[in-house]
Amino acid sequence: MSNSRLFPRMTLSGMKLSSFMDTSMSRLPPPSAIFYTGSFFARIGKREQALPELEASLALDPDSVDAHATLGEVLSQRKRKDKAHAEFQKAIAWHIPKIRNSKS
Repeated sequence: MSNSRLFPRMTLSGMKLSSFMDTSMSRLPPPSAIFYTGSFFARIGKREQALPELEASLALDPDSVDAHATLGEVLSQRKRKDKAHAEFQKAIAWHIPKIRNSKS
């Protein structure tokens, strides 16, 4: 049985980001649920489906290190190296102050 039959259009964002952001916040799933959906798609090789989920997750939680790193992985696999590098930099930047403070 193919993955598409097991997981028929299993997406939480499911709409364009602009209309997603216009939706009432009380009706939105938590950013972590959207991230885990995007991460799931990335892990099973469905990068096209992972991208909108990860972008929607970051729109709701721009400080998510995991979402930046996973989006960087997906972009890198899709040969979008510049954008992947930018996402990896955002994920790493979050850790730099912690590293500096732990050495003090």
